[in-house]
Amino acid sequence: MICKFCNSLIPDGAMFCPSCGKRLDGKTPCPECGAMNEENAMFCIFCGARMDGKKVCGACGALYEGHFCPECGASASQETPSAVNVANSATPPRSRACI
Repeated sequence: MICKFCNSLIPDGAMFCPSCGKRLDGKTPCPECGAMNEENAMFCIFCGARMDGKKVCGACGALYEGHFCPECGASASQETPSAVNVANSATPPRSRACI
């Protein structure tokens, strides 16, 4: 078998190329939850996180990497919870009508 990334010879049954170290089955781990996804996936099929590691600013909607949004300056800690996080939380959000 030949590695599609570096053209090195690979032993049968190998999961990784011994020369370049790339995974051979076309899977890549999610940067948030670690679950294996197809290498061309835009979002994780298990947690919904972006597979490219970028974040979506909760204040302005811009894509960014790092700790601060370059468009509006909001920090990652100021972000509003995503729909995925709310849906996966153990307790449902409280309604103001249920006091």
